[in-house]
Amino acid sequence: MFESIKDAKQAAKVLREYLNTYSVKVPTQSETLHLLAQMHGLKNWQMFKAKIEGAVSQEPAEPAPYEINDQIPRGESGRLATLDGRMITGTLEKVYGNALLSGAHRNPDGTLELDYEGETKIWWDGQLSERDDGGRLIFLDEQCNEVPESEVMLMPEDWYPAEAAQA
Repeated sequence: MFESIKDAKQAAKVLREYLNTYSVKVPTQSETLHLLAQMHGLKNWQMFKAKIEGAVSQEPAEPAPYEINDQIPRGESGRLATLDGRMITGTLEKVYGNALLSGAHRNPDGTLELDYEGETKIWWDGQLSERDDGGRLIFLDEQCNEVPESEVMLMPEDWYPAEAAQA
Protein backbone atom coordinates (compact mmCIF):
# COMPACT_ATOMS: atom_id res chain seq x y z
CA MET A 1 0.00 0.00 0.00
CA PHE A 2 1.14 3.53 -0.70
CA GLU A 3 1.82 5.98 2.11
CA SER A 4 0.59 9.00 0.15
CA ILE A 5 -1.34 10.04 -2.94
CA LYS A 6 1.94 11.36 -4.36
CA ASP A 7 3.47 7.85 -4.06
CA ALA A 8 0.51 6.29 -5.90
CA LYS A 9 0.69 8.87 -8.69
CA GLN A 10 4.44 8.27 -9.02
CA ALA A 11 3.82 4.52 -9.23
CA ALA A 12 1.27 5.12 -11.99
CA LYS A 13 3.81 7.23 -13.87
CA VAL A 14 6.47 4.51 -13.57
CA LEU A 15 3.97 1.87 -14.73
CA ARG A 16 3.12 3.96 -17.80
CA GLU A 17 6.82 4.39 -18.62
CA TYR A 18 7.37 0.65 -18.19
CA LEU A 19 4.46 -0.24 -20.48
CA ASN A 20 5.78 2.21 -23.08
CA THR A 21 9.08 0.29 -23.30
CA TYR A 22 7.13 -2.81 -24.42
CA SER A 23 5.23 -1.01 -27.16
CA VAL A 24 1.98 -1.56 -25.29
CA LYS A 25 -0.84 0.95 -25.81
CA VAL A 26 -0.10 3.18 -22.86
CA PRO A 27 -3.13 4.21 -20.83
CA THR A 28 -3.59 7.80 -19.70
CA GLN A 29 -2.49 8.77 -16.19
CA SER A 30 -6.14 8.64 -15.04
CA GLU A 31 -6.63 5.18 -16.55
CA THR A 32 -3.40 3.99 -14.92
CA LEU A 33 -4.55 5.25 -11.50
CA HIS A 34 -7.81 3.36 -12.07
CA LEU A 35 -5.80 0.20 -12.89
CA LEU A 36 -3.72 0.62 -9.71
CA ALA A 37 -6.92 0.84 -7.70
CA GLN A 38 -8.22 -2.37 -9.27
CA MET A 39 -4.87 -4.09 -8.62
CA HIS A 40 -5.38 -3.27 -4.94
CA GLY A 41 -8.92 -4.68 -4.89
CA LEU A 42 -10.86 -1.41 -5.18
CA LYS A 43 -13.23 -0.39 -7.94
CA ASN A 44 -11.81 3.02 -8.87
CA TRP A 45 -9.22 5.69 -8.16
CA GLN A 46 -11.50 7.71 -5.87
CA MET A 47 -12.00 4.73 -3.57
CA PHE A 48 -8.27 3.94 -3.65
CA LYS A 49 -7.39 7.56 -2.91
CA ALA A 50 -9.81 7.59 0.01
CA LYS A 51 -8.28 4.37 1.34
CA ILE A 52 -4.79 5.84 1.13
CA GLU A 53 -6.02 8.92 2.99
CA GLY A 54 -7.60 6.64 5.59
CA ALA A 55 -11.18 7.63 4.77
CA VAL A 56 -12.40 4.17 3.74
CA SER A 57 -12.50 1.32 6.24
CA GLN A 58 -12.10 -2.26 5.07
CA GLU A 59 -15.29 -3.35 6.82
CA PRO A 60 -18.69 -1.72 6.24
CA ALA A 61 -20.24 -0.07 9.27
CA GLU A 62 -22.43 -2.38 11.31
CA PRO A 63 -26.03 -1.19 10.93
CA ALA A 64 -27.69 -0.09 14.14
CA PRO A 65 -30.75 -2.17 15.08
CA TYR A 66 -34.23 -0.79 14.35
CA GLU A 67 -37.80 -2.03 14.45
CA ILE A 68 -38.79 -4.03 11.37
CA ASN A 69 -42.34 -3.38 10.18
CA ASP A 70 -42.52 -5.82 7.25
CA GLN A 71 -45.99 -6.94 6.19
CA ILE A 72 -44.79 -10.30 4.85
CA PRO A 73 -42.85 -13.16 6.47
CA ARG A 74 -39.05 -13.07 6.45
CA GLY A 75 -37.55 -14.84 3.48
CA GLU A 76 -40.37 -13.82 1.10
CA SER A 77 -39.86 -11.25 -1.65
CA GLY A 78 -42.02 -8.17 -1.87
CA ARG A 79 -42.20 -4.47 -2.71
CA LEU A 80 -40.54 -1.81 -0.59
CA ALA A 81 -42.65 1.00 0.84
CA THR A 82 -42.19 3.78 3.34
CA LEU A 83 -43.82 3.37 6.73
CA ASP A 84 -46.52 5.85 5.63
CA GLY A 85 -47.29 3.90 2.43
CA ARG A 86 -45.26 5.56 -0.35
CA MET A 87 -43.63 3.33 -2.99
CA ILE A 88 -39.84 2.98 -2.84
CA THR A 89 -38.45 3.20 -6.38
CA GLY A 90 -34.72 2.71 -5.87
CA THR A 91 -31.57 3.36 -3.86
CA LEU A 92 -29.57 6.56 -3.68
CA GLU A 93 -26.35 5.94 -5.62
CA LYS A 94 -22.97 7.62 -5.89
CA VAL A 95 -21.35 7.40 -9.32
CA TYR A 96 -17.86 8.75 -9.96
CA GLY A 97 -16.89 10.45 -13.17
CA ASN A 98 -14.30 12.60 -14.87
CA ALA A 99 -15.57 15.85 -16.42
CA LEU A 100 -13.01 16.47 -19.16
CA LEU A 101 -11.44 19.94 -19.26
CA SER A 102 -10.20 21.88 -22.26
CA GLY A 103 -8.59 24.61 -20.18
CA ALA A 104 -8.91 26.97 -17.25
CA HIS A 105 -8.17 30.52 -16.18
CA ARG A 106 -7.87 32.29 -12.85
CA ASN A 107 -10.32 35.06 -12.00
CA PRO A 108 -9.16 38.34 -10.41
CA ASP A 109 -10.39 37.06 -7.01
CA GLY A 110 -8.11 34.01 -7.32
CA THR A 111 -10.80 31.42 -8.02
CA LEU A 112 -10.47 29.09 -10.99
CA GLU A 113 -12.84 29.20 -13.95
CA LEU A 114 -12.91 25.86 -15.76
CA ASP A 115 -13.55 25.31 -19.47
CA TYR A 116 -15.24 21.96 -19.95
CA GLU A 117 -14.75 19.87 -23.05
CA GLY A 118 -18.40 18.77 -22.97
CA GLU A 119 -17.83 15.11 -22.11
CA THR A 120 -17.86 13.29 -18.79
CA LYS A 121 -16.51 9.77 -18.45
CA ILE A 122 -18.55 7.84 -15.90
CA TRP A 123 -17.10 4.86 -13.99
CA TRP A 124 -20.21 2.71 -13.76
CA ASP A 125 -18.27 -0.14 -12.14
CA GLY A 126 -17.53 2.21 -9.24
CA GLN A 127 -21.22 2.84 -8.52
CA LEU A 128 -21.97 2.63 -4.79
CA SER A 129 -25.24 2.56 -2.87
CA GLU A 130 -25.27 5.38 -0.34
CA ARG A 131 -25.55 4.54 3.34
CA ASP A 132 -26.27 6.64 6.42
CA ASP A 133 -23.91 7.04 9.39
CA GLY A 134 -25.30 3.81 10.86
CA GLY A 135 -24.41 1.82 7.72
CA ARG A 136 -28.03 1.46 6.54
CA LEU A 137 -29.05 1.92 2.91
CA ILE A 138 -30.72 5.13 1.75
CA PHE A 139 -33.71 4.61 -0.55
CA LEU A 140 -35.67 6.97 -2.82
CA ASP A 141 -39.46 7.21 -2.97
CA GLU A 142 -41.58 8.14 -6.00
CA GLN A 143 -40.78 11.85 -5.57
CA CYS A 144 -37.04 11.13 -5.12
CA ASN A 145 -37.20 11.91 -1.39
CA GLU A 146 -34.47 10.16 0.59
CA VAL A 147 -35.79 7.47 2.94
CA PRO A 148 -33.49 5.67 5.41
CA GLU A 149 -33.63 1.87 5.58
CA SER A 150 -35.08 2.10 9.09
CA GLU A 151 -38.18 3.77 7.58
CA VAL A 152 -39.05 1.15 4.94
CA MET A 153 -41.03 -2.06 5.09
CA LEU A 154 -41.64 -5.01 2.81
CA MET A 155 -45.14 -5.33 1.39
CA PRO A 156 -46.66 -8.19 -0.63
CA GLU A 157 -45.59 -8.26 -4.31
CA ASP A 158 -49.12 -7.33 -5.45
CA TRP A 159 -49.22 -4.24 -3.20
CA TYR A 160 -49.51 -0.75 -4.73
CA PRO A 161 -49.94 2.59 -2.93
CA ALA A 162 -53.55 3.71 -2.39
CA GLU A 163 -53.15 6.69 -4.79
CA ALA A 164 -51.96 4.40 -7.60
CA ALA A 165 -54.88 2.03 -7.06
CA GLN A 166 -57.37 4.93 -7.38
CA ALA A 167 -55.87 6.25 -10.64
